[in-house]
Amino acid sequence: MSDFWLMTLGLSFFAIFWRVYPVLAFYKFNLSPRIQELLKFIPAVVFPAIIFPSTIYFTGEVEWISGKERVLALSLATLVAFWKKNVLVTLVVGLTSLYFLRQI
Repeated sequence: MSDFWLMTLGLSFFAIFWRVYPVLAFYKFNLSPRIQELLKFIPAVVFPAIIFPSTIYFTGEVEWISGKERVLALSLATLVAFWKKNVLVTLVVGLTSLYFLRQI
């Protein structure tokens, strides 16, 4: 077996192991209600951390003036998210508004 395939198999094993191990390890343990309550908010905290930097720092500098279409699309998508409470509708409205705002 060549070094390439040996390395690929080894790295694949470790990549899968480190993703599956926490799930299997915590499957047997009961977490306290306080920890369970805190873990519910992780997606809500991670999502803005991904979205806001790509909206404000698009090319590595603050673009509040020249990149208004991203901020406007994000604002519109946020309003739709609070109004409809539907992820698919929010994504469609956000992406569609960004497309049309960039065409202007």
